[in-house]
Amino acid sequence: MLKIKVTVQYQDAPNTYLVKVNDGEWRQVEGSVVTTEQGLRLITKLGDKTSNVGLLIYDQEVHVYDENGQTVVRLPRAKYQAAAGSADSADGASSPTPGVLERVLVAKGDKVVKGQPLFVVIAMKMEYVVRSPRDGVVEAIAGFKLGEAVGKGAQVVTLQGE
Repeated sequence: MLKIKVTVQYQDAPNTYLVKVNDGEWRQVEGSVVTTEQGLRLITKLGDKTSNVGLLIYDQEVHVYDENGQTVVRLPRAKYQAAAGSADSADGASSPTPGVLERVLVAKGDKVVKGQPLFVVIAMKMEYVVRSPRDGVVEAIAGFKLGEAVGKGAQVVTLQGE
């Protein structure tokens, strides 16, 4: 598997970024994601070249569709998402950031599968969907009310022990 490191710096101008691939030069890129009848499209401009590709996002993968076919990009897991099966995450799901609890998508006693969305936290206009670290049964939902603030690391959903 080919590993490529992409570093992105957000700029003050809307939809404008500086991008560096591996140890290459910083390049200015304009980009936006739009929703069409065919699904998500990523429109980018680098110099005088404009690109318009299809996107499908699933779990930790982004599938990019262009005139050359399909490319799958595997995203690194965010630091707050411990690997499934680790002691930190195996028995529940915690808020990745301070924010507002927008939705709880499961109830006590529900059977869940690894990767299933459990709850949603909103922070700085970003939506964080927190997913189940493993298959299991929901043992408890914390006493937070919808619209209430939750702290980083606050356990919202607990799964029954394995």
